[in-house]
Amino acid sequence: MVKLEDTLKTRVIHGRSGDFSVGSLLTNIGEFSVKDPMLEQYSEGEYQGEFLISKIFPSSYT
Repeated sequence: MVKLEDTLKTRVIHGRSGDFSVGSLLTNIGEFSVKDPMLEQYSEGEYQGEFLISKIFPSSYT
């Protein structure tokens, strides 16, 4: 598990199956896309804090 202290930007996406929230974790080692049902409880905006990353997946496979 990796612990990072930076900024999480959340936004709402309007998909054909309904609205859902996604996040971008902006850190000094890179930018991570966050998809978690827990993001539904936050409104759009930027949040400062400590974040734990338990899994990292590549955006494409070779």
